[in-house]
Amino acid sequence: MFVYLLEKVFVVVDGLDECPHREIDDIRDQLLDQLKALPLKTQLLFTSRDLPAIALNFATDRRLEIHASRHAIEGYLQARINNSKNLRRHIQRKPDLRQAIIDTVAQKADGMFLLVRIYIDLLATKNVLGMVESTLRNLPEGLKELDTAYDDVITRIQNQDDDDVAMAKQILTWLYYAARPLTLQELRHSLAVNLVAEADPDATELDEAFLPDEEVIASVCAGIVTCHAESNTVSFIHYTTKEYFKRRMDRRQVERFLHLEVSIAETCLMYLSFEREEVEQFAIAKREKPYWYTFQKYTENECPDWDIDMCYPLFRYAARYWGDHANSLLRQVTKDLIMKFVMQPTALAASFHALIEQEDLYLYYFPIDFSGLYLASFFGLNEIVMMLLEAGQHINTKNKQNWTALHMAAARGHAVTVQLLVDKGADVNAATYKPNYVASGSTALHWAARNGHEKVLQVLLENGAEIDLQTPGHETALHWAAQNGHVRAITLLLDKGANLEAHAGHWITPLESAASCGEEAAVRILIDRGADLSNTTDSGRPLLHLAAQGGCVEVVQLLLEMGCQVNGGSALWAAAGSQSQRRDELVRLLLKDGADVSERPGDSFWLNSYKGETALHHSARSAFDTTVRLLLENGAEVDARNEDGETSLHLAAAEGCETVVQGLLEQGADVGAKNQAGETALQLAARNGHEGIVRHLLDHLGEEINPQALLATAKIFKVATTGDEKAMQVLIEDGADITIRGQDDETALHVAAKEGHVALSRFLLENGANINALDRYEETPISKALDFGHTGVVRLLIEHKADLEQGCSPLFEAVNPWNGRAKVEIVQLLLDNGADVISARNWWKDTTLLHAAVRQGSKPIVELLLEYGAEVGMRDRDGDTALDVSIKVGREDISNILLEKRCL
Repeated sequence: MFVYLLEKVFVVVDGLDECPHREIDDIRDQLLDQLKALPLKTQLLFTSRDLPAIALNFATDRRLEIHASRHAIEGYLQARINNSKNLRRHIQRKPDLRQAIIDTVAQKADGMFLLVRIYIDLLATKNVLGMVESTLRNLPEGLKELDTAYDDVITRIQNQDDDDVAMAKQILTWLYYAARPLTLQELRHSLAVNLVAEADPDATELDEAFLPDEEVIASVCAGIVTCHAESNTVSFIHYTTKEYFKRRMDRRQVERFLHLEVSIAETCLMYLSFEREEVEQFAIAKREKPYWYTFQKYTENECPDWDIDMCYPLFRYAARYWGDHANSLLRQVTKDLIMKFVMQPTALAASFHALIEQEDLYLYYFPIDFSGLYLASFFGLNEIVMMLLEAGQHINTKNKQNWTALHMAAARGHAVTVQLLVDKGADVNAATYKPNYVASGSTALHWAARNGHEKVLQVLLENGAEIDLQTPGHETALHWAAQNGHVRAITLLLDKGANLEAHAGHWITPLESAASCGEEAAVRILIDRGADLSNTTDSGRPLLHLAAQGGCVEVVQLLLEMGCQVNGGSALWAAAGSQSQRRDELVRLLLKDGADVSERPGDSFWLNSYKGETALHHSARSAFDTTVRLLLENGAEVDARNEDGETSLHLAAAEGCETVVQGLLEQGADVGAKNQAGETALQLAARNGHEGIVRHLLDHLGEEINPQALLATAKIFKVATTGDEKAMQVLIEDGADITIRGQDDETALHVAAKEGHVALSRFLLENGANINALDRYEETPISKALDFGHTGVVRLLIEHKADLEQGCSPLFEAVNPWNGRAKVEIVQLLLDNGADVISARNWWKDTTLLHAAVRQGSKPIVELLLEYGAEVGMRDRDGDTALDVSIKVGREDISNILLEKRCL
């Protein structure tokens, strides 16, 4: 979005060839598509090796071939010679040697800086003048002789003592096989694992005394490994280093230089199995609270993620990739390590959570449980799957979200593992479960379709998977394949009889799903197979509207060519507010096809909040200044009003879109226009604290107003955020209105309370602030303070007689299951001051306080609520009692308390 706010933008992408390029999840192509979609004012510069696959993307662009200049090479060689004791000593005896080194190395390197470095490294190791001269005469010449130079480096590595050779071999193995770039700390810890194992085969902890220093890592590898200070990563000195090892591997000579890839898996498993308090705390925290909440709500020093990353930097890599490395070859020692690992509950739990957080399976939103069979299925380790089944793990065991091992294998595309599980009796139609969960009710077939795994789809369908089984949101596997653009999966499902017109509740068909996600190829195949173009979703959004909202120009172009009507479905309105970087191109396309700039969204379930808006309203509210300008140039009415009487200027001023406000003013927007509530754009800007916009609007007003008071009011929320009591006093003296409502209808007291400013909150109360004011979400200032864990403000507001039953219950906020800061003493304080344990409800009023406490997992709070009369038998929206919830979240201790209370 920010690109559109700048006059000129320069983007430099260094090393495009280093960007991952795979048939599935092609990051390089995605990056290029995004960059090429930027506006024309953007200048792009790429550096890369001259690879055919990359060159095709720049066939018509200017190219410059870069070689190291003679001047740069000479400067580098002079510096290296001056820093080498050996070379300085030899040059003292024979001064002409300096120039001979520079001339010979520069000539034979043939403009390749890597060779310059390798050659000077080699010369600097020679202790005898004659050996320097001999080596200089025999340096290989040009890129074609690069292997010879690398061979010399390997020989130097192998001529070190045994310990250094062993470490170098491990370093080279990790850098060659690593699934992603390694940080220096990750590499140090990987090396320490083997050193610890050599010193004590029975070690259960990682002794940090075995961590090698950065200098050691660089030196034992004779200069072909480098540490990057900016990114803190370690890599080969040049891309040709890895290619060299690949050529040697093709010739079956790699054993001289590298260990087998499976050795990395074994190191990872040993690392994950080490016993440390941080690992146990990480496992406990993840079992009790969802990832996204703990990550955001803990402070740095409290956060289990922070602890695990600081103490065990290799942990996340090891958890995510050990199985992939093990798949290269499962030797007996590897199998033994795996079986030992999956029998360690704490290590297994911690690693599984670290793994899931790196995968797009939606599981990280919720506390999860796990088993060795899940993990083996995730990685497609078929021998381990068999061993675990033979050891008694049940094939259809479900976790708390009803995921099975089959879900794992299908989602990851392991067709052989899926077949194995099916042959052993896996339920092919088992569905996941989680109330209000985005992937609730999904089967293995859904996940295979979502990720485009055709072979898995084939196996599942051949073994009885129901092709049109729907999630609670009524989505079929075809929906999931369509919205992710997997054409082959779509074709297979349709060939097998999938319902082309399946409706996802009040949502959309597979075609509409693909169009809204901008998947042109999927849209094309679905249309070719007979999908109905005239469908309008139950929410009132036609196909072209969905495509425009998705922001894909090619899909919109295709639909227009297929006869979709440009007007009548508010497609232009959707395009004008699209988050796509090609938004303006899309708007131009629709305007060119005859889109009506004055069209407004009609009656629609989905668009109720935007009734009466034009495309100009939508783009103005979204801060898209170039789109606003484009619409105005094509006849949009600058002062058109929505159903609330608001102009585009009202919306832009309220949202703080300063460049849009300027553009509208330049086009003659009516500064004095009032909405149905009698408010001008100036008042909305002041209310929401947009001081810059207030100044712009004041400059365009000719009537007599009090600019000092308006500007003071505009600063209210900024000062409330900082907590500056003296500054607030000045604003009030200047006429600021402290009762004014800002974003989400918050008052200054709401803001001060959620920021934890006790003194400022007291000052605002003393100056007339409403202690029980409700914001848009029916939260009072005390609810805000509780939500953000500010005990001091809570005590202050209770002292000032805050209503503890007003709006969204403060007591519920204190026990919120997503609140990692719930404290027994605060709950006690609220109860002692009259908060009602029975009537307390959340904003949706779909659960009780006791249910919330159980989900929070706080045994002391559950006991406290029961002491104050909480009813054990009450049910939530899903029909569950607090006891049912405690069983589902696996809190046996809380279940026992509730059972005991129920029996009394």
